[in-house]
Amino acid sequence: MRWSEPIPFDGIEAPADTHNNALWTPEGNQYVGITRLWDPAPNARERLVGRSTSPDFRRWTKALEILRALPEERPRQTYAMPVFPYGGLYLGFS
Repeated sequence: MRWSEPIPFDGIEAPADTHNNALWTPEGNQYVGITRLWDPAPNARERLVGRSTSPDFRRWTKALEILRALPEERPRQTYAMPVFPYGGLYLGFS
């Protein structure tokens, strides 16, 4: 195995400070990456789940929010969301 210098994924615009995962989606013919985002509101400090896509695992779209806690359940924030295919669906643990 030969390691190279890290390749920055600047387009994602996510801190990548948790368990990120990526998988190939045959029906979309692309990779999908799941990462953590933070609510941009001042002092919000709320964790969100973001999704990014890539045709080649090098160029990624900006991660967009796909999941957050309900307003009345802010203390139960998402942390990370491993995603996997199961029975024709994609499931995620949050």
